[in-house]
Amino acid sequence: MTKQRIYLVLVGSEPAAITEKVGIQPTRTINREGKTGRRREWILDSDVEPSSSSAKAHFMSILDKLAPRWAQFLLVARQCDVYLNWVVELDLEDGSPDMNVDGSVLRKLAEIGASLDIDLV
Repeated sequence: MTKQRIYLVLVGSEPAAITEKVGIQPTRTINREGKTGRRREWILDSDVEPSSSSAKAHFMSILDKLAPRWAQFLLVARQCDVYLNWVVELDLEDGSPDMNVDGSVLRKLAEIGASLDIDLV
């Protein structure tokens, strides 16, 4: 069965400060020292089941979470590196997965300056 996971990552600011400014609780955070320096990430996952074949549902899940605090999120996003990670675990027996991203989603991603990272595994 093909599975898709999509999550938004803000890198570069303290996760607690991002949460306070945006007013949205992240799914998880990373805040630790490593060999290459300090790693700080604020992560917001899609709430859609990975087995869902609809990429749009995953994207909309994240955008819907951000919508009530969109203006605050934009202010914070401009001070961070923003990534949208899209992991697709392909099962070729399922045929082609729905990997369509419509224009409204692309406009929102552009508005926040997000890089789109697609991993096909």
